[in-house]
Amino acid sequence: MIRGLADPRNATLWLGKGLLLNNKGNVEEAAKAFDNASKIDPENEMAWKMKGVLLARDLQRYDDAVKAFDGALQIDPKDAQVWSLKGDALKALGHQSESDAAYAKAKELGCSDSS
Repeated sequence: MIRGLADPRNATLWLGKGLLLNNKGNVEEAAKAFDNASKIDPENEMAWKMKGVLLARDLQRYDDAVKAFDGALQIDPKDAQVWSLKGDALKALGHQSESDAAYAKAKELGCSDSS
């Protein structure tokens, strides 16, 4: 066995598990796996981003999705896609002015599909 692959404190393992669970349609468990990855490695932008996507797109937990996107943006504040995704979640919550600001930031950073 390769050392570290079965370590429950391995953020990469949890990220991979989340991707596999999502591919199998087990969204709730996938979100938990991404949450574990982000807790183990708070600097893992992909874990925060994937968690936010699942929370917004599949579970309609937009408040939690915004928090996850904020976690990703703390790591990379120039990620235009995350700004756009945050805008989508804020829009779903009815926070139009905040949503518009997030979309404007996404566009400023080069995201062409911001609403």
